[in-house]
Amino acid sequence: MSLLINGSKGGVAFINDTATGTIVDDDAPITIETSPTSAATAIGSAFILPTITVKNLAGNPVQNATVYLTVKTQVLADARFPGNVVTVTAVTGTDGTVRPPTLTANNYAGAYLLALDARDSAGAQSATRGIVLSNTAAGPRQLVGVTPNGNIASLVGGQRSRVASLVVTFDGPSQLDANALSLTLHKNNVSSNGVLQPLGYGSLPASLNVATTDNMNWIVTFIGNTDDGIDGLNSLKDGVYDLNIDAAKVHPLGAPTITMTANRMYTFHRLFGDSALPITPGSGTPGSDFLGINNTGDNLGLRGAFNKPVGAGYQAYLDFNGDGVINTVDNLQFRLRFNKGLSWRV
Repeated sequence: MSLLINGSKGGVAFINDTATGTIVDDDAPITIETSPTSAATAIGSAFILPTITVKNLAGNPVQNATVYLTVKTQVLADARFPGNVVTVTAVTGTDGTVRPPTLTANNYAGAYLLALDARDSAGAQSATRGIVLSNTAAGPRQLVGVTPNGNIASLVGGQRSRVASLVVTFDGPSQLDANALSLTLHKNNVSSNGVLQPLGYGSLPASLNVATTDNMNWIVTFIGNTDDGIDGLNSLKDGVYDLNIDAAKVHPLGAPTITMTANRMYTFHRLFGDSALPITPGSGTPGSDFLGINNTGDNLGLRGAFNKPVGAGYQAYLDFNGDGVINTVDNLQFRLRFNKGLSWRV
């Protein structure tokens, strides 16, 4: 650009001359700086993004510059801003920095790029940069616990009268190989009504159905050879069972080479009419020996629910056939088991 300087003022004369140069818009973004230049977080968690600063040619922060942040990925590992979007905009403050919304990694491990594009007030692209993002796999998954009937509001609790599901919970998003969970009869010092059962006591279902909606809580239900309820709840038959968790087949989601450190086993029983957790038998060791039995307390519970409507005393766990009423059919099943216990050792 050329300027012609010619004139005078206050006795000072301007010399006619031409100056050639470039006028720089001091507010135009010239560079994007990030500190540090990368970020990592565990799968399924939020990133702490580097500080993003927009500066002009003089190295000063630029206020009110618009920065576009776009997740660039061609692999399973990914991240999303709120609303499940990959691109957001943020405007620089007086210090030239932007404060983008939370960016959360998905449940797959891997590296990818967060592209930055700073633009001036006219919308022209002025500077670009990238931040390397990494979703890191967690360590081996840990079993949090197993909850009988944990997904069934009408059955959850201490009762073992009807066991229609098991909820297996891990400490983070997980992926399970086929047959990671299996059910077997418990065989350690098992007795039924005082008679030792060296091969265990119970009757296994034909198969297990394993499903999840969040990859942390896995719901196990039973198919075939069960006590089927009209209410759609199919309970295991009376017995003492082991749920076996194969460590080699449980992984953090997106990290199939990482496995649990040890197999786990959860032992439980089903005895229709038993409305409480197992107790320690008189000659047993607490924490090692267990007894489930139908006694007078359970009988009182059944009498209290007898012929009561749903919401006014009815108890689904005492409804053997799941027909919505506790009646003589259920009372007969209870009487067949009254004062007959199941005991075992773990």
